[in-house]
Amino acid sequence: MSAVSGIGTPSRPRDPTPRKISTVSARTPRAPKQPDRRRARLYHGGIAMAPRFDTTRAAALVTAARADRQMSQTELARAAGMSQPNVAAIEAGRRSVGPEVLERLLRAADYRPSIPLEESADAIVAAGERYGIHDIRVFGSIAHGSDHFTSDIDLLARVDKGRGYFDIAMFQNAVESLTGFSVDVVVDDQSRPGFLDDAEVLPPVSDDTPRRAGRFARVPRSAEDATTSEIARAKFTESLDAIDTFLDHAVSGGRGAFERNSPAYASGSMAIIRTAALFEMDEFAEYLGDVPDEVVRGITTTRNIASHAGYRSMNDDLFWDTLTVHLPPYLDTWRAAARR
Repeated sequence: MSAVSGIGTPSRPRDPTPRKISTVSARTPRAPKQPDRRRARLYHGGIAMAPRFDTTRAAALVTAARADRQMSQTELARAAGMSQPNVAAIEAGRRSVGPEVLERLLRAADYRPSIPLEESADAIVAAGERYGIHDIRVFGSIAHGSDHFTSDIDLLARVDKGRGYFDIAMFQNAVESLTGFSVDVVVDDQSRPGFLDDAEVLPPVSDDTPRRAGRFARVPRSAEDATTSEIARAKFTESLDAIDTFLDHAVSGGRGAFERNSPAYASGSMAIIRTAALFEMDEFAEYLGDVPDEVVRGITTTRNIASHAGYRSMNDDLFWDTLTVHLPPYLDTWRAAARR
């Protein structure tokens, strides 16, 4: 009888079949679990981010968006690809929604940034006080009632002495968290463009300054188109003026003064950077005309060299010719188009 391994239990015969040895250790850590696909938009570069809109306020947000658009629940449900009972349940607070569903509903209702901007006026002014930003005013599409779900919030403000762009960036982040929309802040100083003269003050609700309810009301489509076109024309003209100013400074001293690390060279770089930015604004397309693709690529490539690769990659003679020979005719053509 074979040796026993336990009381009265014979040992099992050894299996002659070779056993497959796993190459993965039992202690090998598992791959990190991927974020739920339904929450993918809450992650950016592997870092968890807050939802764009506060899902705990879904009922109020959807109701406000639908009322502003003057849509029925049935119309909103159809636009969002949902059923009317689901929309009714969300507005009544009987059904919770995730960030993607909430954004789909708000997009379908064309939820405008002017709605949360006015609602959060107190908190925005308070955020400005924390970061040394005051006399906050609104301009652009919101001030004219022509904003949409894809619009940004354009603010004009004064910044206290001793503050910097870090403070402005933190203020922008605060306003974006409050509203769910991207924010641009223009510093009000001597160089601010003339089209900002009609910017509208954003006082807190508790202020004694009279505020008219619904002052950012949606304008009729025909008036909206006309207003939007005039705003775009003014912005485009101001951009051309800025480019001309940079060009004048770059070439005023002649080729001899145009050398690397000089103020003239920096002004030439800014002229190219601002010119390339024109092609990134959809509202400027009608004034730019049919610029050949190779010209657009040439401008953006020069911009990339000036702003990213650095002066070491720039040929000074080619850069000078670009600023003095090739760019000015296009600027003249674009300015004439804006006058028509």
